[in-house]
Amino acid sequence: MPQGDAPPSLELAPGFKAPVPTDYASMKEYIEAALPAESPIMYGMHTNAELSLLTSQVSSWHLCSAELHVWLTTLPPTCTAKLFLTELVPVFQNCLTVTHDRFTG
Repeated sequence: MPQGDAPPSLELAPGFKAPVPTDYASMKEYIEAALPAESPIMYGMHTNAELSLLTSQVSSWHLCSAELHVWLTTLPPTCTAKLFLTELVPVFQNCLTVTHDRFTG
């Protein structure tokens, strides 16, 4: 507990000081307003960890968009919106499943 009226000097996470002990609503408001964005540093990881994750995600999305582009170029010119969507959903779901499997498997 801080001495006197001095604010707490304890950091709950890098760059996130503990709130001044007051009522619940004020503490909740402080946490929602001042909590830094998620980053590897918040979890004690090296900053390159985020770069690696983002690079993997972008690579997967590029593969997915390339697969969708190939699929879209094979559609007949008379394709209706309903047919387009009924054909697109399974292709997109397959692409997302492959992307998800790369990160979880």
